[in-house]
Amino acid sequence: MFDEHDHRTLDELERNLSMEDPEFVMRFDRGQQRMSSTFRRRRGNRIALTVAVTLGVLLLVLGSPVGAVAAVLSTGLVWLAWRYPDAFIGSYPM
Repeated sequence: MFDEHDHRTLDELERNLSMEDPEFVMRFDRGQQRMSSTFRRRRGNRIALTVAVTLGVLLLVLGSPVGAVAAVLSTGLVWLAWRYPDAFIGSYPM
């Protein structure tokens, strides 16, 4: 963990860097935002795929092919709503 002196030193370095080369700081911030959104998107994709496959296989093993298809489709629809929220929320009047 950083102590108060370390935090002040890092803040001072950041201020100096932003004054000396503001374009570099802006590029770094944009790159960091892209990386974090890409990571969240990939994690969400893996979770949705894992849930869909697990439920589908489980229901197929239990002898319910209609249930398996329904589970996979509903998981896909939930993922779409999570991935593109404006497409679902913004299309209906309140």
